[in-house]
Amino acid sequence: MKVFLHEIKYDNEDIPCWTYLTYGLMSQKQKEIMFTLRRDKEQKPEDYPRNLFGLFEAIFTLRKRGTS
Repeated sequence: MKVFLHEIKYDNEDIPCWTYLTYGLMSQKQKEIMFTLRRDKEQKPEDYPRNLFGLFEAIFTLRKRGTS
């Protein structure tokens, strides 16, 4: 998984975000997953939530076992 720091422009506003991108699901004949979270302006770039790693790991493990 990779985490990207970026902004999304919407209605003349720059919305700070983190985007999580899976890496490896294509090897299991699945599409990769991209998940974007809005970042509060006072949060530092390195403060990205790490609990999503467990979710994506579970998805990959289930897919690897053949569970869809």
